[in-house]
Amino acid sequence: MAKKKVEKPKREVTKRQLSHWQRQKKRQRIILGLGSFVVAVVLVIVGVGWYFGYYQPLHQTVISVNNTEFNMDYYIKILKLYGEGWPVQYMDALADEVVTIIGRNELVR
Repeated sequence: MAKKKVEKPKREVTKRQLSHWQRQKKRQRIILGLGSFVVAVVLVIVGVGWYFGYYQPLHQTVISVNNTEFNMDYYIKILKLYGEGWPVQYMDALADEVVTIIGRNELVR
């Protein structure tokens, strides 16, 4: 024969305890909401800073030849390609020369 389970008496909750729990839940929801808001604001600030500081400048048009536009990222890659092995002192002259090279290559196409 199975033993009978002893039923625990239901705990009586007073009005004061109930209101305390309700206030505590409300406080937790407010803190969670404010924390989420602060994290979202920080992510937006970092995202906007990354976009305007890094992404956008590399994708702006810097050279235009025969209705073909070349962005800053392409210009930097070509400058690195032609600048390998050159001393740093010649980079100013090479930067102007790369603009001419890009234009000439586009005209040859």
